[in-house]
Amino acid sequence: AAYPLPPLRPFSLANLSALDTAPALRAHFGALPLPDLAAVCARAGLVRSAEAGAAAGKRLLLALLIDRYERVPPQHEAIGQMPLYPDERTPWDEALVPPPPARDAGGGLGGPAPLALPKLNLQGHPKPTPISPYCMPECATPPRPQTHTP
Repeated sequence: AAYPLPPLRPFSLANLSALDTAPALRAHFGALPLPDLAAVCARAGLVRSAEAGAAAGKRLLLALLIDRYERVPPQHEAIGQMPLYPDERTPWDEALVPPPPARDAGGGLGGPAPLALPKLNLQGHPKPTPISPYCMPECATPPRPQTHTP
């Protein structure tokens, strides 16, 4: 046998894109008995030994495997799903925007500091300056030389 654990044969033959989600990993590794799951985690370097893995329990071993081998979405996909401008809920969400400073005796905010809204850092780069004015479309023809008439 290519793999010593028969319950993992479908796992070893599956396509990689079918195994990169938490439910798929849980379905494949959840079918293993605890000693086999502990041995897999020990061989993957997630626990020190199979005995230590068996003492940790099946739920923790599954969580370790999923945390280690679940596909992490690329940063450009996560940024692409974020709004470019803040919506009406963003200023009130304390997880995104820190709370405002304490109010002073006059009832206003405690200082002139603006609220820090989350940014995407998608500022455009400045246009390069042309080397010569002849490179610009509006100056496609060179200027005529000035002639002085006496």
